[in-house]
Amino acid sequence: TGFKWYMDCFRTELVPVIERRPELIPEIRRFVESGDIEICGGFANVRPNMVAEESYVRNMAIGREKFLSLFPGAQISVHAESVDVALGHPQIPQLLKKGGFRYYRAGRPYQVMEKKGLRHEFIWEGLDGSRVPVWWGEYGGMIWPEEVAAIQQKLPDWEELVRYLYEKELAQYTRNTGVDV
Repeated sequence: TGFKWYMDCFRTELVPVIERRPELIPEIRRFVESGDIEICGGFANVRPNMVAEESYVRNMAIGREKFLSLFPGAQISVHAESVDVALGHPQIPQLLKKGGFRYYRAGRPYQVMEKKGLRHEFIWEGLDGSRVPVWWGEYGGMIWPEEVAAIQQKLPDWEELVRYLYEKELAQYTRNTGVDV
């Protein structure tokens, strides 16, 4: 398909499924095993700029344990919980490496980073010299009623819809990146 879904937080993404639709777990497990769903997070949706380092580490460790209890053998190499106004403190690369994560996915602060001219992908070097590839991009989109109305008008024409979504949601992320969206 060229894209995949990711689960970035056990508490938000899986607990509701476990509580309301547990019969879906085997199907989700198949998608995780096939690589169409990537597990990328901790236990709770914490922000690295709002919790102490120990809480952040505990969140990563508990999240990995919980995910692996449902999806044994899953490859958990991406951490993707930086969804707020900061990427986190300078020890994040070191914590990620020690936690078994090889990559970091950030959802915001894309406007600030774009104004600073940062590429959408870069290597973040921590205080101890740990290095982790980072990619930052869209955090949310298509949230305004007028955007939804515009999409609904274009639904009958697939080509027009794809062009609209690319221009509205993706084109802006190609400016500072060598990664093909």
